[in-house]
Amino acid sequence: MALTFNWPFKKLSVVTPILCLFQINMVFMYSSEIISFTGDIFCNKSEYFCINDFKCTYCDPIKNLKPSANKQSCICNELSRKIRKNKEEQLECISCKIGHIATRDGHYCISCTNSTQEFSNNVTLSTSNTKSSMCVKCSSDEIEVERNLDGSLLPTIQCLRCATGTRPSPDQTVCVPCPINAFNGKSSCSCPSNSHDLLAPGVCASHNELTAWPDDSATFTIEYPLSNQVVQSKLLKENLRRDVYLCKVQRRSSACQSVANMCVLSHYRDGSACSLFRDFKHIPSSGREPYPWLYYGDGDAPTVLNRRKIPTRFSLDPGSELNHLNLTIVRWAVNGTWLGMTSLRGSGLQLCPGEWTSQDAAFRFGSHYHQLCRLLPSQLLSSLRQTELFDLYLQFNSSLYSLPVLNTNYQQGNRFPNKEADVGQWQLMRRFFLVDTVSGKPVSTDKVEVIQFLQSATLRIRTQQGEDQGRIYPPLLILKYGEITAKDLAADKPLDVSFTVDFYMDSRVTYTIDIWLGVLCGLTVVWSALQTWSHAKRSAHLVIDLLTLCQLCLVAAGHLSNVFFLVVGLAAVHSLVYYKGQSVTQVLLPSRALDDYVHTYVIVAFSLKLVEVVNMMWQQMSVDIFLIDWERPRATKDNTQPVSIWRTYFVANEWNEIQSERRTSLSVQLVGTVLLIKVFGLENWAVSDPDINSTITPEMLYRPANFTLQFAVAILVYVLVYVIQWLLLSVVYERYIKNGIQEFVDVCSLANISVFILTLENFGYYIHGRI
Repeated sequence: MALTFNWPFKKLSVVTPILCLFQINMVFMYSSEIISFTGDIFCNKSEYFCINDFKCTYCDPIKNLKPSANKQSCICNELSRKIRKNKEEQLECISCKIGHIATRDGHYCISCTNSTQEFSNNVTLSTSNTKSSMCVKCSSDEIEVERNLDGSLLPTIQCLRCATGTRPSPDQTVCVPCPINAFNGKSSCSCPSNSHDLLAPGVCASHNELTAWPDDSATFTIEYPLSNQVVQSKLLKENLRRDVYLCKVQRRSSACQSVANMCVLSHYRDGSACSLFRDFKHIPSSGREPYPWLYYGDGDAPTVLNRRKIPTRFSLDPGSELNHLNLTIVRWAVNGTWLGMTSLRGSGLQLCPGEWTSQDAAFRFGSHYHQLCRLLPSQLLSSLRQTELFDLYLQFNSSLYSLPVLNTNYQQGNRFPNKEADVGQWQLMRRFFLVDTVSGKPVSTDKVEVIQFLQSATLRIRTQQGEDQGRIYPPLLILKYGEITAKDLAADKPLDVSFTVDFYMDSRVTYTIDIWLGVLCGLTVVWSALQTWSHAKRSAHLVIDLLTLCQLCLVAAGHLSNVFFLVVGLAAVHSLVYYKGQSVTQVLLPSRALDDYVHTYVIVAFSLKLVEVVNMMWQQMSVDIFLIDWERPRATKDNTQPVSIWRTYFVANEWNEIQSERRTSLSVQLVGTVLLIKVFGLENWAVSDPDINSTITPEMLYRPANFTLQFAVAILVYVLVYVIQWLLLSVVYERYIKNGIQEFVDVCSLANISVFILTLENFGYYIHGRI
């Protein structure tokens, strides 16, 4: 049974540590595509949640470690100071002496045995069971000072103003020394401009560490090719170089996530933010770096999309628990803050408004979902809370499978490789967004110049065949983004937005159709040649001339029309019956290729049948009809009485009336067909859903009708009405009520008139009416 996550994630902050109780116990398998997790979803008080590995990591109190306030790393406790990070990038802490606590930066210990301060016995040392004292904070008009005015450490904590060379904290409570590695061991807090850049308060980076990200306009420029806009992004200007330094040098995970998000918002274009991840275009191993996973390897698309690592067998049974895809997304803020992991409902990837029940049915296994809407930019922005980025996973059993993303806006030089038909040229990604309102804001103003939005999203799921029926290959999310300029926003120009879920299977139906058409068309040509030869003999044409060849083409057109219609009709009926009647996945919804085949051959069959009908009308107009009156004149004593012509007129009139005689009634045929399809709702059988419904349910609201299924339903209904009519007329009406053809023969016999019907010069029909 698939687990459904309903986690109330809020924005992580120091003030709201309740979010950090959130927990998943995870163990990485041999590949980072599949993440296995067990247990409940809350870390205990001694663990933090690793947002890269999705697992709870233990902060050993014996090593003086505790979880940070946001539950995303281990830090030293209040009674110990940090020494360094070991080779495994793990923090090492050492206990302070009794009566000492760690400074705010955590690098030193300081005494709080000050005669002017009180103590409280509310802190327990992690290395012993003895209690120690924690200093009481200074009064509201003072700040705690740990260092002298020159930055040197005081022997005890004092309530003093910050000294020169130190910087106060944002809340003006402590004086924080500059990072040690920014000054090469020097105690000065100034950032030397000749060799360093002050990227942010307290962030001083050497020029050599940011050579690939110089402080010029090209580094912060984002190109928007759809609107031909070039924006020097305020987002990149204020955050890129700082977060690159914090990620690359200080290895801060949140900073790495922030740089990754800037790369995603620029559609993974080479250079700028994405250059940090140039050497990480591969599926990460279990010992991943702090760099997030953004790229699959170059040329890995065919391998990734054909993997068979998803063991779940999905079902078409509406009562099964495995008839839906269970998708999960990880949400990120633009600044790299982890916003949580939630179970993805149908509306999670859709910008179009709609009924929740209808949109939630998007991931019904084996169906086809398509929603298209037109939105105003004002509507789009009013419903948007903030710009978020997402990683997509498929949940099965107790595992998560990382799903690839194909961003068609990805540009490599002058090429768009993700728009090409060659799968080997595709560059698969991991992260995506719905709406971007931050990257298009220029440095010079707070007004947004360009807004990016998800114009089209298609989730394609390919199912396996044979012994692996019901299993799927990794789903692929295909994205296409649009752009809204400030001019479009001012004019409130409507936007076309769509979302599609498409299940498909590698089918050989079109190949089978080609084989049957090839065989039957060959036999049809032979049969048409025989009929043409017979026609030539009956028409007294003893040589093969142009008229004979034209007759061959006309005869072949009629027979080929029947063959085309028969083959594609049977293929359509086969698809309808198997798709709607199966519980184990053997046949999925007819593919677009089959739809094109059916549509093309129906048009060709109709055209050829039209040629045959015109030829038949010409032949009927060329028929010669002779009425032979066998009645002899009657002689009397006075004179000879001539034969009356009115009997011949009467027979001719009866012949004219039976010209439109049919086995079925055209009116009843059309009315019955429309009645069953429209009134009784059989047209809903053609909806792209494995269930059979004669009414549109909320789940079927955004399921379009499939052309092949529509054709099959039309054939079945038409044939059903025809067969019912034929049986009623042949068995009941003509036997017990009226038989027009037989009555005409009887009229001919009563009138003593025979009929010669010559369709060709040497061929015809004869009705003997002589008494």
